Amino acid sequence: MEHKRRTKLVCTIGPATSEYSIMEKMIDEGMDVARLNFSHGNYEFFENAIKNLRKASHKLKKEVGILGDLQGPKIRIGELAQGELFLKSGSKINIDSNPEKGNGSRIGIHPEEVIKDIQEEDRVLLSDGLVSLKIIEKGVDSFLCEVENEGVIRSRAGVNLPDTSLSLPSLMDKDLNDLEFIVEQDLDFIALSFVRKKEDVLQLKKRMEKLKCNVPVISKIEKPEAMKNIEGIIDVSDGIMVARGDLGVECSPELVPVYQKEIINSCNKKGKFVITATQMLESMIHNPRPTRAETSDVANAIIDGTCAVMLSGETSIGKYPLEAIRMINKVAQMSEMMIKRKKKEDFYIFDRENISEGIARVACSLSGSLNASLIACLTHTGSTAQYIAKYRPEVPIIAVSDKVKCIRKMTIIWGTSAIKVEEIKNTDESLREIESKIETIPGLNENDIIILTAGIPTLEKGSTNMVKVHKISRSRRSLL
Repeated sequence: MEHKRRTKLVCTIGPATSEYSIMEKMIDEGMDVARLNFSHGNYEFFENAIKNLRKASHKLKKEVGILGDLQGPKIRIGELAQGELFLKSGSKINIDSNPEKGNGSRIGIHPEEVIKDIQEEDRVLLSDGLVSLKIIEKGVDSFLCEVENEGVIRSRAGVNLPDTSLSLPSLMDKDLNDLEFIVEQDLDFIALSFVRKKEDVLQLKKRMEKLKCNVPVISKIEKPEAMKNIEGIIDVSDGIMVARGDLGVECSPELVPVYQKEIINSCNKKGKFVITATQMLESMIHNPRPTRAETSDVANAIIDGTCAVMLSGETSIGKYPLEAIRMINKVAQMSEMMIKRKKKEDFYIFDRENISEGIARVACSLSGSLNASLIACLTHTGSTAQYIAKYRPEVPIIAVSDKVKCIRKMTIIWGTSAIKVEEIKNTDESLREIESKIETIPGLNENDIIILTAGIPTLEKGSTNMVKVHKISRSRRSLL
């Protein structure tokens, strides 16, 4: 079969891509998951975006997952009287919780609770770390800073406190409201920002359980503190996002590629999907072509084993969103074809008590031994498909399900596409009907071998216990 991109593509929706016509083109060009960033925008914008995405997806007959990205405990300065302010090296400025607009002598900070956590000598980084302040004196509800690296700051600029241990909760009031909206709108993934420890993830899942929401949770790794607890965070998360923007500000830049490789490696071992994000093709916000360093960055993330790559400003505010999608698609396809070295089976952490994973592992092995054309799995939740993807087979993975939520979950799983069937019944006849439907996949020919996994005899959730070798016969092809 013709090689199709296995690495999934997440695109951020913003002012540049809010219209239906552009969303339809993004899906057609290869967007698998659309990200809605709840740090920006309002519910009216999000509702319209969701409606347009679902409409375009239905028209093109291609399911697209929608990811709701919670803001989390993001720290920002307040409004500035002139909209922006130049901070000169060596000058001093007060930071406080006063909601009034800032000026040359003081600026506000939100949430105000961070003031009690900050200590003298701590650094305050503004404008993605380009402007650096040092705290020289702390008061009850304010602190005095000296400017170390000068530069321009703008209203509501993000604040990073790399030296400060924050006591802020992982879910702020805004996040709780946004979570209810996400559940009401039936989104497919939820991302949690600034995760520091596994308890942050468990708190979100507990809140989701109360809302009767059971969609994958993606933990965004943005703080050095998270790296100290990374294995525990991965264990309780459904997926991980290497959010290199804030991570690169909070820690030394030279550590970012090291952390990225460590996270991808650990996620691969455990079978958790991982997204590499931020500044992948940053220059394409303004230019129609990326830099060589950017294309190399994308390629290296794919060769390392990332399940998905993400475009942020490139598609949300950029001048060339479609060109960025086409470029990252081409880089991904070329990088995947160049990957020669496959990880050995003993690299992966294998749960010997999990029958479904055992079947998935056997299916991958059989696909190589028999030179199969694809692996197909009947699945209610998508778990079996994810187990198969964990072992990175050389052939495409097809998930067959009667659940729309499962089909959309597959949009983030490496190497996996999905087929929707009306109903998976508990009969052998249903299995034969599904085999016939799989045979209609373009690119399959007479005598091609398909590896099929399912649960026999019940086809119930969590019952995967069978692997079948299916050969396409002449008589069957003549009926298609």
